[in-house]
Amino acid sequence: MLDPAQEFAQELAVLRGEFVGQLPGKLARVDALWQGLLTDPRDGDLADLLSLVHSLAGSGGMFGYPALSTAATALQHNLRAEAGARTFLAPARQAGVRHLLAALFESAGAPAPGADAAPLVALAPALCPAPGERILHLITADQALAGELSAQLTPFGYIIHHWTTPEKCAAAGAVAPAARIVDTLLLPACAAVQYPPRTRGLAAPQPLLFISRRDDLDVRLQALRAGGAAFLTVPIDGALVAQLDRLTAPPDGERYRILIVDDEPRLALYLAGTLTRAGMLTAVVTDPLRIAEPLARLQPDLILMDMHMPGCTGLELASVLRQHEAYASLPIVFLSAETAIDQHLAGLQLGGGDFLAKPIAADHLVAAVASRVQRLRTLRSCVVRAC
Repeated sequence: MLDPAQEFAQELAVLRGEFVGQLPGKLARVDALWQGLLTDPRDGDLADLLSLVHSLAGSGGMFGYPALSTAATALQHNLRAEAGARTFLAPARQAGVRHLLAALFESAGAPAPGADAAPLVALAPALCPAPGERILHLITADQALAGELSAQLTPFGYIIHHWTTPEKCAAAGAVAPAARIVDTLLLPACAAVQYPPRTRGLAAPQPLLFISRRDDLDVRLQALRAGGAAFLTVPIDGALVAQLDRLTAPPDGERYRILIVDDEPRLALYLAGTLTRAGMLTAVVTDPLRIAEPLARLQPDLILMDMHMPGCTGLELASVLRQHEAYASLPIVFLSAETAIDQHLAGLQLGGGDFLAKPIAADHLVAAVASRVQRLRTLRSCVVRAC
């Protein structure tokens, strides 16, 4: 019987296989639409071509074709510029589009090495602590201090994993901790190391606490700039337990609820699977005009919404939602390969919390969603206590 991680791996493999299987047909359609535009540059054909290229830009990288996403994004920007040009597809500019099309077709035959396993790196079972566990990563070369802290924290339900350097901790592929405690003597090395992301889905990415034998402004400022959420001086007293309890306890036991709105089914299922593996509840909407029922049923904490969808764009759908009092303050994070600043500003004016660029890595997606929901729930808790 397969464990959940193996099942998820199989699901992703199926989605990627479907993407790869349909890729030749999509590229043939791109070529046919382009040839049709050269013969009869009608707006309808351009809209279809833009929609198809946008889909490739968003999903290519997530299914192991980063070069395809890059080529499709460049082609999308070029075609959007053509749509606003006074003389559409002037002969002098056709060569540029043809060059981008050639790059797109060439990139389809060049998946990234190890692409099959890439989306699973941040979701391996070893990185997912069991419910209720509070694992701490302690990084210090001082063995005596490590023993002292372990003796102090273990009676309070914390499990200590100790490493002498940040590099050894990052290379271990260890269970994602509730928090990291780092000796400030290791600050220079700590800044250059990438740690496994937290994938529990009930809190923001791991809090980082610094311990130090110094207590001057300079070292405190260095710790703050390195992302420190707390700073304690040696000898460590009971304040460490209080800080850890405050930083690692989830605001409540309720799983985060995320609604994904994207017209590309395989991409939507990839996003949903990634967040589900991180402990969140998800629902998928592939037709933006059918959002009402799943929105009312799930009552999401946050909506992940594609910016460009046929029939109703992300900006249009966000505008409609904002007209309903119940959804006026619901966080909306737009997903798009679009980099135009006016699109970002329009999204922010509609209350969009942020933009996430397609393709997005699994660990970035989990951290971005978890941090925004955590912030919202913390704010709501403060409002409730104040009433």
